[in-house]
Amino acid sequence: MASDYKSLRVAPGIRASSGKKESDLSELLDAYLEMRKREAESGQVSVKTYSEHRQKLEDFRGFCNFKNVELVDELDEAYLDVYRAYQLELINMKKADGGISAVTAKKRLGTLKRFIEWAYERKHLDRLPRTIRTYAKIRLPDPAPLFYTPEEVKAIWNKTTQRTHLYIALGLNCGYTQKDIATLTHEMIDWETGIVRRKRHKTLGRGKSAALQVHKLWPITLELLKEETQSKTGLVLVGENGKPLYTESIKEDGNLSGTDVIRLAFNRAKKQAKIEDSRGFKHFRKSAANEIEKRFQNAPHLSSLFLAHSEVSVKKHYVESHYDLLFEALDYLDGLYDLAAEPSEETEEDKESSEV
Repeated sequence: MASDYKSLRVAPGIRASSGKKESDLSELLDAYLEMRKREAESGQVSVKTYSEHRQKLEDFRGFCNFKNVELVDELDEAYLDVYRAYQLELINMKKADGGISAVTAKKRLGTLKRFIEWAYERKHLDRLPRTIRTYAKIRLPDPAPLFYTPEEVKAIWNKTTQRTHLYIALGLNCGYTQKDIATLTHEMIDWETGIVRRKRHKTLGRGKSAALQVHKLWPITLELLKEETQSKTGLVLVGENGKPLYTESIKEDGNLSGTDVIRLAFNRAKKQAKIEDSRGFKHFRKSAANEIEKRFQNAPHLSSLFLAHSEVSVKKHYVESHYDLLFEALDYLDGLYDLAAEPSEETEEDKESSEV
């Protein structure tokens, strides 16, 4: 939803529309978003990416409507600087008053930068604003790492079903997200050795530079996979209705729609384990990588291999000898989390809780 720019303090004057209609800004925004929508529908970009671009540019459209700016050629340095100033002001406001995070501000400016460059490439703009190169440069606060301890993992594990056990095992063993799990196919798995080779789903649009994921399944992960799969080809895991565990689609109004069976199952387990905070399923991936970093400090590339980061940054490490070391790290994680162990006996507190 676009911000209410009328409530902001910064209000420098903006030139009125010149009356020329050869490059209507709103129509061009529609054209750009329609292009991004087609890319999402054809799998060139994710539906989530399209949805995010749409949200950010709708905010800019709302700003332009407030300032009565109608033409693309009015998007010069002065005007763009005013929009940027508004984003910086929003960072300093409370969320209840319409404030945003520095990350959101950076994404808004970055998305607008891409739109401006697209308009220039298609000759809707005579020149690029001189400030466009550094337009989205905003200092972000240092991220606060969030991890699950092995004890918390076990607490969640002991409160859930066998199917959710498998989701958790794949998240820790392979660093899989919900989409990675939902798109796992039989062809990716050597069922004899337990080795999984695949292109990371998030990077598939990069063609030959898509990041390679290679993991060796823990005995408990492989066992659960064999028990939970209902087929011998295609997707390894599907929902009870036979449909994919994770879907994304675009509704008629342009908003994002989808299903995420894994997230719902995980959230139930986390709640039953009485762990209530902002950490989600994706933090299993981060937690396992963090444990590898701590244990194998003399091999800093291992966490990148585990996470299947961009091949550009770790290309020299994509050789079999390094995967052997990664498998050693995975064996270490298997022992650390010890998911195959029998749950400990209930404490008196647990018994009282279950009786209630």
